Amino acid sequence: MPFDKYKKSVVILGSGWAATSMLKNMDTEDYNVSTRYVARHKARRVPIYEAEALKVDPHSKQVTIADLSDIKGDVNNMTIPYDILVYAVGAEAQTFGIPGVKEHSCFLKELPDAEKLRERVMGCIESAAFPDQSEAEVDRLMHMTDPAGGSELHHFLKGGHGSHLQCAFLVVVGGGPTGVEYSSELHDFIKDDLRSWYPELADKLKITLVEALPNVLPTFSRELIPYTESTFKEQNIEVLTKTMTVVAKNDKGQVEELPYGLLVWAAGNVTRPIKRDLMAQLPQHQTNRRGLLVDDYLRMLGVNDVYAIGDCTATSYALTAQVATQEGRYLARLLGQLAKKEALEK
Repeated sequence: MPFDKYKKSVVILGSGWAATSMLKNMDTEDYNVSTRYVARHKARRVPIYEAEALKVDPHSKQVTIADLSDIKGDVNNMTIPYDILVYAVGAEAQTFGIPGVKEHSCFLKELPDAEKLRERVMGCIESAAFPDQSEAEVDRLMHMTDPAGGSELHHFLKGGHGSHLQCAFLVVVGGGPTGVEYSSELHDFIKDDLRSWYPELADKLKITLVEALPNVLPTFSRELIPYTESTFKEQNIEVLTKTMTVVAKNDKGQVEELPYGLLVWAAGNVTRPIKRDLMAQLPQHQTNRRGLLVDDYLRMLGVNDVYAIGDCTATSYALTAQVATQEGRYLARLLGQLAKKEALEK
């Protein structure tokens, strides 16, 4: 179905779990929809713009987007009007301004992050398995030491740890749901796949999870914390709590160097620039620096016809893919009900 000038236009910013779930469950016969998500098998054609949203004007109901790719045409920016805006841009990884994190870490936010992780892990494993490789070289490869720098992580140990830290194949910084789940998934990869492919290398892989707070999963129920920590102990995943990542020694505590091959950074989220700009336009209503404030119907406070879902919001729910998926599904159903209501009123 083509564009219908008598239908309201919905613009979806983002292509993550929340946006994907919403578009998957949305009836496009009710609206004209524009999004970055690649949509197929929809009743109405969904225009797709691979671009970055630079600015949202909630008063004139317009979104400015730009093509920031390496290859650009004569036209590389435009303004899109909307009747309903769905804000699902997610968040960026919080690095706390620690030098070296952006240069030497792998993140768990975008598809290129997953590709980089897979390439780094498998590259070192396959090189270590090369015939006639010396034992010292195998250890180096399995620890994936970066000779160009960034292969040691300094930790300010606030207490509770001894002075003997093992060399680790993988260090995961962040004991929230993302860091915990990735550590567990990597252990399953070692147990279920690597042990059958490279049995001589499986026991050489080490996983260390680093968390600054006294325990992992600090925002979850207390029953989950001891269960997770005991499970990781059984799986030989080292957990360092009360451990703050720094780059310089501190005379207030003990500092250890933790050599690593692969550093995965999952230490929380920070708002994107476009979200901070939108919040600055609504200072009386958007007062939480953690994210966008919404009501019980996911409507953004302080402005009409703008909804926010996923990690860009500040709600009482955990910032997980499961929650974002449920929010997207709910919003698709809500907009469908509103379209039917308006049709009956006509």
